[in-house]
Amino acid sequence: MTAEEKRQQILNELARRERGMRIELSRREFWEYCKLTSPDFYLEERAYLKNYCDTLQKFYERKLKAPNKTIAKRLMISMPPRHGKTRTLIKFTCWVLGRNSKHKTIASAYNDGLAFDFSQFTRDEIREAKVSPEHVVYSDIFPHIRIKRGSSAKKQWAVEGTHFSYRGAGVNGTITGKGGNLLIIDDPVKDEKVAFNENALESLWKWYTGTWLSRKESGALEIITHTPWAKKDISGRILDSELKDSWYLISMPACLNEDTGEMLCSSILSFEEYRDLEKSMDPFIFAANYKMVRLDIKGLMYPEFKTYADLPRDESGQPLCTEKLYVADTAGQGADFFCGIYGNSYNGMFYVLDVDYTQEDINITEELTAKKLIGHKAQVAYIENNGAGHSFVYHVEKILQEKYNWFGTNFVEYSQSDNKESRIFVNRIEVMNRVVFPADWRHRWPDFYNSVTTHSREGKNIHDDAADTLTDVAIYLTGCGELSQKINHSVI
Repeated sequence: MTAEEKRQQILNELARRERGMRIELSRREFWEYCKLTSPDFYLEERAYLKNYCDTLQKFYERKLKAPNKTIAKRLMISMPPRHGKTRTLIKFTCWVLGRNSKHKTIASAYNDGLAFDFSQFTRDEIREAKVSPEHVVYSDIFPHIRIKRGSSAKKQWAVEGTHFSYRGAGVNGTITGKGGNLLIIDDPVKDEKVAFNENALESLWKWYTGTWLSRKESGALEIITHTPWAKKDISGRILDSELKDSWYLISMPACLNEDTGEMLCSSILSFEEYRDLEKSMDPFIFAANYKMVRLDIKGLMYPEFKTYADLPRDESGQPLCTEKLYVADTAGQGADFFCGIYGNSYNGMFYVLDVDYTQEDINITEELTAKKLIGHKAQVAYIENNGAGHSFVYHVEKILQEKYNWFGTNFVEYSQSDNKESRIFVNRIEVMNRVVFPADWRHRWPDFYNSVTTHSREGKNIHDDAADTLTDVAIYLTGCGELSQKINHSVI
């Protein structure tokens, strides 16, 4: 053997030993597994990926603490496109299976095709073939894991010695009959069209709280990756619920500092490219995908409302009031809400005192309204004559006069001929500028609050009764339209 051959033999042995040590390390550390199997993407300088991988490992090993100080079993992840969010989860699923061959994963995406791709990529990484002796593949790291013959379909597959290891399905798809130790939902909302469709979001939520959660086995881990689209998507509702503190959150915007141009990963997306995207993309979509800001913050009909801690008062402490007003939209159909708003108008503003927002039977709302009209000493009750409105006025007046001997409220009926959605949109600025709510209105009238604050200006809303009634208040205040003309010419 020549000196050069001996030298090469030594180098090969050193390389073999180093590879062996790295293989052993990758069995224990997920970040090392990613670097070893995909060295071109999982680079040491990509610190955000190491942090992501380390968090996933701590999550799997039950070493991660949720905000409520309990062991985190729920993980929510938001990252910009092309930064390895889904790719890393695929590797995580493979690594977890190598650590425990009995582990069962159920994964879902916004449609079956994407979920099946997720499943296929996971399966294919496990059975990847070597192309050279130096090439490290999954079977080098976890040689005991092999895909079971006859059980390798994209939809569902198993490893040897198990009945079921992986199941993929689109959201709203069928996953009955299977339970999992690891449940992953990868971006359940496809795009802004779904994010603005309240019916679609409601369907997703019912699927999640029903079908999906019923698949969790005892002690199971749950992961949701998401683009922060809307308050009523799955992640938005979770973060607005009592369970929010049991979720560990990973949120990584593409740009870490817009003043300095520091990026999450400049080799994937530079600051210049980021700025170009911001100029060319719809601002709502850009904010959701690259800033991790919920789309509906800007896509809402009413991004903000004025509030008050106390009513305007005169020098003697008495509330200042030009007129005590009541505006109501009676429920036209069984699925509609009855909405009535009581308030004081003063100096072109409307200070909300009380709200009725209910689906109770009309006879209940008639009695309730009569009592509150007296309690608030409403001078004018403005009722939209939408079919049920005329009958409502008749019965409430009758209750007031015959039961309570009250004649202090003047009832005014009117009808709307303009398109409702257009009317709401045109008057949205006046609503935000002129209608003032109590500081704690979220807690006083939660259903009304949720309806108003989540009303989208771009998409379909299941209920528009609250927004419609607020619009009528704004029309009155601005002195425009049939409502204002009728009230302003009424004898009070």
